[in-house]
Parts: sequence; C-alpha cells; structure tokens
Amino acid sequence: MIMSKILQSIKGKGRGAIFAPTDLLDLGSRASVDQALSRLADQGVIRRLTRGLYDYPKPSTRFGTVYPSVDDVA
Repeated sequence: MIMSKILQSIKGKGRGAIFAPTDLLDLGSRASVDQALSRLADQGVIRRLTRGLYDYPKPSTRFGTVYPSVDDVA
C-alpha cells in the first residue's frame, strides 16, 4: 500500500524533516501521493505547512511541537 511506503519514507527522513509531494513520486502517482499525504495530515502524523509543503513534526518536552525555522523551509 502506498500510504505505508510513504510513511516509512517520511519516518526514514527523521523528525523535523520537510518535504514536498514531488519528493515521494518514486513511490506512486502524483494523485496517490497527494491523497496519502492529505490523509496523514488529517491524522496528525505530518503537518501541512502550506500548499505542497509538509513536515514530520519534531516534538519537544519543553515547548510541545516545534515548528521548522524559515531557513529550514527555504
């Protein structure tokens, strides 16, 4: 299933990773990648930072969930 492949790829990048759907096109069609990312975002596994840009949230015991810096996103 493409969703499990995408999740495995995202987890492999590690917490705090920022990615776009185009980074995952080797795992499936654009439509299936978009749908899987949308579902993962709805489940709270990943966050949609803006249209076409996601991150795998990095939790912090001190600050809760940490957002990526502007430099990381760029």
